[in-house]
Amino acid sequence: MKNQHVHSIVHIAGTPGGVYYCTNQSVYYRNDTMPDWVLDNAGLPVFFNSNIARPFYRDGKIRIASYGKGIWESPLHESPARPIARITVDKLRHDVYCKNDSFYFDDYSFLNHQGASWLWSFQNGIPATSALRNPVVYFTAAGNHQVKLTVTDANGNKSSDSLWIQIINQPFPTVINEGFEGGVFPPPAWYITDGGISGAWRYTDSIGAYGQSQHSALFSNYDYDSQGSYDDMRFYFNSQNLVTANINFDVAYTYWGPGYTDTLEVLVSADCGENFTPVFRKGGEALATAPATQDFFVPKANEWRTENISLHNYLQQSELVIAFRNIGRWGNNLYIDNVNLSGVVSAQPLPLSEHIKIYPNPVSPGQTITVTLPDYAQGDVKLSLADIQGKQKNISALAKQIQIPANYPPGTYILRVSTPTHVWNKILTVQ
Repeated sequence: MKNQHVHSIVHIAGTPGGVYYCTNQSVYYRNDTMPDWVLDNAGLPVFFNSNIARPFYRDGKIRIASYGKGIWESPLHESPARPIARITVDKLRHDVYCKNDSFYFDDYSFLNHQGASWLWSFQNGIPATSALRNPVVYFTAAGNHQVKLTVTDANGNKSSDSLWIQIINQPFPTVINEGFEGGVFPPPAWYITDGGISGAWRYTDSIGAYGQSQHSALFSNYDYDSQGSYDDMRFYFNSQNLVTANINFDVAYTYWGPGYTDTLEVLVSADCGENFTPVFRKGGEALATAPATQDFFVPKANEWRTENISLHNYLQQSELVIAFRNIGRWGNNLYIDNVNLSGVVSAQPLPLSEHIKIYPNPVSPGQTITVTLPDYAQGDVKLSLADIQGKQKNISALAKQIQIPANYPPGTYILRVSTPTHVWNKILTVQ
């Protein structure tokens, strides 16, 4: 190997120290039992300037990319004597606020798949076992659950691996007082949803509202052309025992210039993030707290504004999700700080008997729904029905009863119950 330079060295698992040595001219192999390196260049061009080598255990091959001559593959010089089981999963911990989510497992074993088999076991999982290579599993209970995988190759050799996953049921917070000073982003009970093309909400250093703090949340529209797509910063909230509620937050923004402006929306979901309704929307000059600039916007202490939003229509809800939505059009930077959500708590926590009741639910076409309201809800009652996307279905009544037409299509709907002081949005099933 004189005058050759190594470009990649790859160990083959399950062999006695087997190593591929890829150079600027060719490919060599050696293990602990071999006295010297041997050429392993079957099918290679006379001159092969290697780049990156990777074993492809699934098919028992080595693959090597080159500079200018494509990708070469060849059967492994020696196959692993036995399989080596390895598990991978999309997450090891799931914090449950609303609905439990599935875990996505996959086999990353050092294993030739020809003639191979897989056997998984999932403690408290649904399913409890699987013979698939990449099963999807749902765990019903909180706590730690063990996962085991046994792989068997075509010769009957076995290998096992295991890991633990964790399910944590998190309560919805009843007070939000977030100044983004905790050093963790997103903060607990918050999460980021990327519905856009590029960019994401992130944590800032040395920039806080009114110059009174060191941190805030930033969406850098200056750096990203999101082309009108959105990115959310969301948090969970429980307003079940509140009789008034408001969101206060500090915002700083300016735009780049005409045609390059961004929008901030605040949206609320009463069904744990399935459907959202906007309660605040400003963009461009209306949102701006400083003159337009074509420089990267960093707000001065006097270039902030405090916004206030009433959540009067979302009281007595146990599973609210609030979203701060950036709709980006390559304008300039948007900062959010000091998000506060609280309200006046009822004198005592409201027992279930004092919350709204709907009967029957599910309901059949032709039947009449009766709504029972708690004593604190006074005044006239209005009922209206919409589909799950929020489109009105033209059924409404100024009473505590509403009849479902005989020809009404089955499905899941939202029954909106309104009084002069309260609004409820409840899921109704027409069967």
